[in-house]
Amino acid sequence: MTTSLPPHPVWSPPSPVPTSQLLQLTPRSWWKQVQRRARLSYDLAIDLGTSNLRIYVPEQGIVVEEPSVLASDKESQQPLAYGTEALPLVGRTPLHVQVHHPIRNGNIADLDWSEQMLRHWMEQAQEGLKLFRPRVAIGASMSAVGIERDALIDVVLQAGAREVRLIDQSVAAALGSGVLGDGPMGHLVVDIGGGTTDVAVISMLGIVASESIPIAGEVLTKTIQQYIRHTHRLEIGMLSAERLKRRLVDLESRGEPQAGLEVGGLHLGSDNFSHVRVEQSELQDALTQPLASIVSAIRRVLERTPVELLVDICDRGILLTGGGSLLTGLDQLISQELGMLVHRAADPLNAVALGTGYALEHQQNYERLLTVAA
Repeated sequence: MTTSLPPHPVWSPPSPVPTSQLLQLTPRSWWKQVQRRARLSYDLAIDLGTSNLRIYVPEQGIVVEEPSVLASDKESQQPLAYGTEALPLVGRTPLHVQVHHPIRNGNIADLDWSEQMLRHWMEQAQEGLKLFRPRVAIGASMSAVGIERDALIDVVLQAGAREVRLIDQSVAAALGSGVLGDGPMGHLVVDIGGGTTDVAVISMLGIVASESIPIAGEVLTKTIQQYIRHTHRLEIGMLSAERLKRRLVDLESRGEPQAGLEVGGLHLGSDNFSHVRVEQSELQDALTQPLASIVSAIRRVLERTPVELLVDICDRGILLTGGGSLLTGLDQLISQELGMLVHRAADPLNAVALGTGYALEHQQNYERLLTVAA
């Protein structure tokens, strides 16, 4: 059985008010809007993911939601496009343009381009340059330890922050899903992002047992790409494989006949462009192994969970967050494999950013969650 958790009212911030509507506000509301726009600096909450970057501004909500990709000129090394403008260039770049994916498996893979990308979007989130540099809270994957966390802190500081605070992504995802978890009750959060799947048992806003594996959305997409190459002898791009994953994979309808989908690519035998029809059952079989790895990681964390917390989790169920959790039927698959109730967060894509922003807005209550970087 699967259900969706209702949104938690405390982290549903008001939408920014357009300038044209300022005159229609009450004097008090008008003055608050003027104060917000005239700030000398902002606090920013950032979810720097493998696939997407999101920035939350207190009192405004998520103001930046962009793919974690940028394009540059190979000769001058100057950025040409960011985010949604750069994404269509993947696999289509001319010789003088290079596309960068600076975040890999939830960690910084390229310091320079990560800094360039983050600086650009932080300036956008602040509506231009401010007199004072912002204080930044940022989610850190459980896979980021030692040198990876140092690299994350350095990139954020070099991008323009004056202070950096880290929060565990699993805890942030729980907060952003409306599961405050500040009592002695157990919650199991499975955050399936683009590069990693983080599994954590949380009690009193602390992590009791956890595991992070480098199998998530991007691995599922690459698995489909490799399957088409080996089975149909057709080389397709990552964007085409991603489209197949989103439109064709339905784990709930395993065994039922479904309409296939045509995809085009380079035929490896003839070096000619060709099309093949891919059936839904093919992709579901191809994804069996990576999905089994995710289920196994959850099972291993449950095996290390104290019995009392395990009882809580059995009663409350498993919480799924992250873009990878949107794979159709994944919640049902996990529920069947583990024999437990599974919830998908009301807003799984934004859970980490919302939770980080919520902790930042309520620092007096969640000070211990926001580790100040030395």
